[in-house]
Amino acid sequence: MFETEIIDGIPIIKGVNTQKINALNSEDFKVVLKNNLANNKAIIINFLEIRYIDSTGFSVLLSVFDQAKKSDKRMLLVNISPEVTGLFKITKLNKVFDLYPTLNDAIKTLQ
Repeated sequence: MFETEIIDGIPIIKGVNTQKINALNSEDFKVVLKNNLANNKAIIINFLEIRYIDSTGFSVLLSVFDQAKKSDKRMLLVNISPEVTGLFKITKLNKVFDLYPTLNDAIKTLQ
């Protein structure tokens, strides 16, 4: 399950009671991301609880990121665990997405 918290007018999306983004929950993830992006200039995805993401999850991120760029909006990713950072590096997606070490760093970028 994924939930949204608003901080300084910015939607922060995070996983709740899940450590994975995979084929089982990626559709819910996609809906939450797209709904928040539709109504805001930027969204932040907080990976604090996430320890694994599969190709389906990466596909959702890429799809929403592409939609954000086409609409002149931003999607930032924060608090990425070493395990997930490794997956981003293997796929070279760490060069595609805006990755920030902390939530505060990402929020400051948007202000």
